Amino acid sequence: LFADYPSRLSFELRGEICCDGDLCPNHSCDYFKECFFFKAKAKAKEAKIIVSNHHLLFTDAQSRHIGDVGYDEEMILPPFNRLIIDEAHNMESNATEYFTDEYDSKEMLRQIHRVQRTGRYSSKSLLEQLGEYSTEADIIDRIQDDIHLLMQEVGTLDQYLLAVFQKNDFQPVLIKAEQQHRLADFVKVATSVAEASGRLAAKINVFLEHNKAPEELDGKLAELRVRATRISMMSEVLTRFCNFGLWQDEVHWFNAESSNRDRSVQVRITPLSIADLLVDALFSKLETVVCTSATLDLSDQFAFWAGRVGLPYDESRPFLKGIFLSPFDYKSRLMLLTPSDAPLPAKEMEEPYISYVAQTIWDAVHSSGGGALVLFTSYVMLKQVKRLLEPRFEQAALTLLGQGELDRYSLLNRFIEEQDSTLFATSSFWEGVDAPGDTLRMVIIVKLPFTVPSDPVFKARCEAIDKAGGSGFYQLALQAATMKLKQGFGRLLRSTSDRGVVLILDSRVITKNYGVYMLRALPESYHPETETAGLCTKIENYLYG
Repeated sequence: LFADYPSRLSFELRGEICCDGDLCPNHSCDYFKECFFFKAKAKAKEAKIIVSNHHLLFTDAQSRHIGDVGYDEEMILPPFNRLIIDEAHNMESNATEYFTDEYDSKEMLRQIHRVQRTGRYSSKSLLEQLGEYSTEADIIDRIQDDIHLLMQEVGTLDQYLLAVFQKNDFQPVLIKAEQQHRLADFVKVATSVAEASGRLAAKINVFLEHNKAPEELDGKLAELRVRATRISMMSEVLTRFCNFGLWQDEVHWFNAESSNRDRSVQVRITPLSIADLLVDALFSKLETVVCTSATLDLSDQFAFWAGRVGLPYDESRPFLKGIFLSPFDYKSRLMLLTPSDAPLPAKEMEEPYISYVAQTIWDAVHSSGGGALVLFTSYVMLKQVKRLLEPRFEQAALTLLGQGELDRYSLLNRFIEEQDSTLFATSSFWEGVDAPGDTLRMVIIVKLPFTVPSDPVFKARCEAIDKAGGSGFYQLALQAATMKLKQGFGRLLRSTSDRGVVLILDSRVITKNYGVYMLRALPESYHPETETAGLCTKIENYLYG
């Protein structure tokens, strides 16, 4: 949800409005009866069918896994034993996110501030409101001393990590165990934060154990308890990260996130493979799981996807597979164009490639009269091309929309309402865009959607495959890119009466051996040979001839 906003929310505001299971005091909360989340949860308990997104599902699965709670009991979701997962091609990435443990500098400071700041309706901090009922002498002063020390240590760790990111153009950084001799400074600073936060959490728990607050303050006690729990959890992440001898089947990495006003740094530990976790936390615990998606099969009988999510895991449990043909007549209703003379999108050719992309997009959109979705793999490149083409679109009285101008929902609505508009987009717009009819008559794919090789988790997973004697490129990178290409390709035909053009401006799809594999994974369509000079004529004739 937050990623759909045109301007990212500050970390402080995001923390205030986000439902976080780790921090929720449940029935002890002062606002429990008015809580939107628990009202929705109560309705879900009465339902025969529950519709959830992946995020809520995996949050629930993670909580059950950690707490050893079965699906016959209530957790975040009510009890259930049969599950249908749509868009199952996203299972690995979404589950990876929710089974990642992290220390977050802004989150740590937010927890501290919630402990010591005054409330909306009180001039006293949470500690002060409960302090008069404590039987432990001077405990508040000792907690305040620990808070001040922890804030200093967090600031020192922030400075260290920001210096690392500056050297790496603020890109995520993969850390390997063999680099430990170069990480002595990090270990020293991170250990100080871990120890200081651990001491603070322990003192808060002592404060809670020796507190005789009346029943009406149970909500305050519960809130303080979950703050201490969250601080302790982040302390444990840093301790684990610094213990190189225990690293096994995990990816250790640094990350940085920016909002309009601030920057947050994270220390993260991610499972190298999510397969066993999905089996233990989900598949093996339920009677039936049905996974569906239009892009699970890459002409391999689901082998790639199934292997990534841990299926089949037990010969005694049937693993049934089915491929159901699309009702769309791709051969007669979709033309695929792959100009053979398109320049390779190599880094050293970035400027000529951007110029080529901008000119070709303009020619193609002008030929189709708009109604185009242009999919990029880089937001930076999207902005460059958009800046080059805005004057031409304005002069031709054609609407040009770009991701980031509005939230996702408003942007898609405007694109659908303005029939001849063109939308430049990236990331999440490769899927989930449903614009049937003449609104969308051309999809332009600028580059093949390979995952950035520097992505720490992706890089570590590819290296693990290579180390085991396989090929990280062919067994992971190519498969993931092909699956995403199928998603982008699938944006065009959304009803049996739709008709249109898919244009791929990356010549690797026809000049590289793996390009043939990617094309074969797409639905068979009309695919005439062409060069850039012949694109406009082919587009006009196909759409309007």
